Amino acid sequence: QCSGGPGWAQALLSRIGEIATTVSSNTVDVQEDEGGGLTVVSRVKLTVKLSIPTLLLPPFVPAGPFERSGSESLQKLLDRDMGTVLGRFREGYLTWATGD
Repeated sequence: QCSGGPGWAQALLSRIGEIATTVSSNTVDVQEDEGGGLTVVSRVKLTVKLSIPTLLLPPFVPAGPFERSGSESLQKLLDRDMGTVLGRFREGYLTWATGD
């Protein structure tokens, strides 16, 4: 349920499950550094496709700024959340590697 904001935004967000398609991948590489230690490098890719019916968008919303704003919001979300995800990965890997 979406409350607040313009009616067109509420209508859009209330149907997000119907109009959004996401594809994500996380490629994790373990690389040996010069000192013989290991570094884990994670490359995350997230693609979001919105099929927005023109009836839900007001005519004054151009695609460029709308797409840019959405991309920036998703990037901020990834930047905020991936540290936690990678921390859990590290803990799980260390547990596995030590056989605990």
